[in-house]
Amino acid sequence: MTSTFSSEPAQARRFRPRLPLAAVVGLAAAGLVIVGSAVGPWANVAGELHVGGEIERFQIHGMVGDGVFTLSLSAVAALLILWRILRGRASGFLTGLAVVLLLIAAVIGMLNWADIDHMPGVYVPAKHFHSDARAAWGLLTTTFGAAAGAVAMAFQVWNDELR
Repeated sequence: MTSTFSSEPAQARRFRPRLPLAAVVGLAAAGLVIVGSAVGPWANVAGELHVGGEIERFQIHGMVGDGVFTLSLSAVAALLILWRILRGRASGFLTGLAVVLLLIAAVIGMLNWADIDHMPGVYVPAKHFHSDARAAWGLLTTTFGAAAGAVAMAFQVWNDELR
């Protein structure tokens, strides 16, 4: 029987595949992690040098250190999420793997944020008086994007497998 408001049969409407919103949010979050890891600065550093007393300011980008790992993890997670979106209903293992990869990227971001003063080979606090290192937008985007993506994909796993 057809509806009076639609020319489409009720059977066809019931089996129409829906776009998984949580997976789309997870894909967007993985994209934010990629941008934050590859392009964004992870730390803004300022410090007064011992010699000369001038203040040195510079930015440290994510690709100098752990940003390479978060970029790789989020790129693989984005491919897995895209596979989930395009295939309709992929294996829960692949979606769960995307959750784990994004969680690892979030933990890497949190550890870098917690220990922002320690950047071996790039920034040596002993060469500066009154040094100050602060998390920049790339690290914030990486950390929060990875955490949001992991939560969204965990919801997608729950929605696909456990519900």
